[in-house]
Amino acid sequence: MDTHTKSENDLKTLLKNIPLSAHLNVEIYKTEGKQIVLSAPLENNVNYAGTAFGGSIYSVSVLSCYLMLRNFLQNQNINFTSLVIQTGHIEYLKPITERFIASCSLVNENNFLNILLKKKKARISLSSIVSHENQTEPKAQFDGVFVVQI
Repeated sequence: MDTHTKSENDLKTLLKNIPLSAHLNVEIYKTEGKQIVLSAPLENNVNYAGTAFGGSIYSVSVLSCYLMLRNFLQNQNINFTSLVIQTGHIEYLKPITERFIASCSLVNENNFLNILLKKKKARISLSSIVSHENQTEPKAQFDGVFVVQI
């Protein structure tokens, strides 16, 4: 089993063990380098207006960032004692009316990694863009700060 497949299998197992992700029916849509894309069906995440529920969009966005960071740390062979979200903000740009994806890409991780290894604790800002599954137009953007301790 290659590293990419093992890493993706680890992420799938982790996702299954997060009760909220199971309820929202979140799946790994794509993992590629320093990017993770999660998907979720509208049916499990619908609000009274027939569009995606804001709390579901927020949750899938946070999960995409959390899993991206966790996957990065594992690939760097860094064992952490804590990985938590410190702050988060989401902007809902347009209604989501079908299956949606949340994409997080890791950028500017070198400074974070240097601080983490030196001080054993570091913060990193991550973003997740939410869109319909087969479209690129952003429907929401999440920005959060995550804290890791080793």
